[in-house]
Amino acid sequence: MRGSLPRIYLTAFVLRTLKRLGKDSGQEYESAKRWLVDAQNDDGGWGELPERGSSLFFTCYCIMTLTECGISEDEITIVNAMGWLDHKMSEINIHDSSLICYLEFIEKGTGGDRVRIPFFHYVLPYVVVTYLKLGKKKHVVFDAIKVLLERSSKGSIEHPMLENSRIIPIWALYDTVSAFQCFKDSFENWEKKYKFIDFLGRIWGIGKYNFFRPLIHISDGVWRFVAVFMVVYIVTEYWENISYWWKNVQDKTLGQLLISIAATIIITAGQSM
Repeated sequence: MRGSLPRIYLTAFVLRTLKRLGKDSGQEYESAKRWLVDAQNDDGGWGELPERGSSLFFTCYCIMTLTECGISEDEITIVNAMGWLDHKMSEINIHDSSLICYLEFIEKGTGGDRVRIPFFHYVLPYVVVTYLKLGKKKHVVFDAIKVLLERSSKGSIEHPMLENSRIIPIWALYDTVSAFQCFKDSFENWEKKYKFIDFLGRIWGIGKYNFFRPLIHISDGVWRFVAVFMVVYIVTEYWENISYWWKNVQDKTLGQLLISIAATIIITAGQSM
């Protein structure tokens, strides 16, 4: 928009569009790409505007854009950006609000003629795609895919900033499906994993001829039942031996340690269920 400051997202968006249309030659294109590189913050990330604080969405989007536009992942620009991304993701929880939605406004006009245009960005899918596009096999990719699966399990995603609303944002669902597709396309690059399944609260990759595949497909509920059954069986079958052994250790440090371990296991199991 005329009279507005150059913006990180719009510049990157135009660069990606022109690249996919095969219109990525010429001085103007190279100047815009160089401007985006020069707008990188000293910490390695990008913000909404040059010299604004780095954020996950803009950093991921710029990494994706610049690598698509021919900048190698070995170049210092991308190396520093990935360093910032790794550090940021190590500091936050996968359910952190900064991964849900980023909102920016672009203002046009003055006074009563001012128009505010909102841009919503669903951040988590871009984190997934950024890592996968650069071949980074981080555990955060699996954790993020699981979260995205849970949020889109009903075939749609509620507005990230309006909980329990009936507003279904197409952009959030589109970005999520794009992340799923990128994950699917990367199967051959994940040590020849055949498919990925949800098991015991995490995403696991299994090979095509994995002997344990039938066991893995058993639901969590069945495994919990088997575990409880085995504990009850062992306690009732060997109660006398357990009682005798316990009398010999209950006053010792070993007994106190065992009590602490058992209590921790019970509490953890209760929280996970």
